[in-house]
Amino acid sequence: MAIDGPKKGQQGGATPARKVSAKAPSLVSRGDETVKNSDSFRLPAHAGLFPTMPDSKQPKLPKSVQLKHKLGQDDFPPAELEGLSPHLFAEHLMLILANRRTSKSRDVVMKEVAQMLVLLGDPARARKIIALMPKVGKIVDIYPLELLDYLLRESPTSITGYSWNSFIKNRAEIEANVYKIGETVELRVPLALKMRSFAIKGGGEPGYALAPGPPGVYWIEFGQAGEYPLLFQGQVRRQSFLDSLLVRIEP
Repeated sequence: MAIDGPKKGQQGGATPARKVSAKAPSLVSRGDETVKNSDSFRLPAHAGLFPTMPDSKQPKLPKSVQLKHKLGQDDFPPAELEGLSPHLFAEHLMLILANRRTSKSRDVVMKEVAQMLVLLGDPARARKIIALMPKVGKIVDIYPLELLDYLLRESPTSITGYSWNSFIKNRAEIEANVYKIGETVELRVPLALKMRSFAIKGGGEPGYALAPGPPGVYWIEFGQAGEYPLLFQGQVRRQSFLDSLLVRIEP
């Protein structure tokens, strides 16, 4: 940058430098291109500050993410089922139980879903999946416990860790009685048993509540009259058992 020499009326010595504006040149728009005020710089409007990569170079989603978007759909690749984690497999089955009920009967849907677990050929893995189902999806009509009951009756070797055992001690008393709406039904079970789940076999929404009482006791009540075949899953240490009970409720 050139420095001006001394001007008339000024004393010698250091001469103040010419002021230079620090203001950055602005961008103005002309037609289909953006131009800087300075002729020495030109930026086309379509230069693409964030250029799009060709499709062949686009990053691909992990396979597990791609499959998650297909969970519950009829076109889910059967060959990919074995590669799903127990958690995703359980989520897939819960969605199928809900989605297919809109066009198929309960018996047909139950059979189709059970067949998926049978085809795994891995009883221990089937057990993990069944145990996760109530935790990863909403029960719309078919209970996971009903699916477990179906497997134990139709294909007992396809799943491990579960068996039938009569653990409701006062079954005869309950089934011989008729209860009123809202009346508490007392279930007596072994002290070591913890109730893990229960279901109304055949579905239905009568309005019900199951709650623990003192050790060895559970209480259940219903909000509508009817006959209710119930399924219970209880656990003693590491063993899981199923039991059934018929409860009659009148107005």
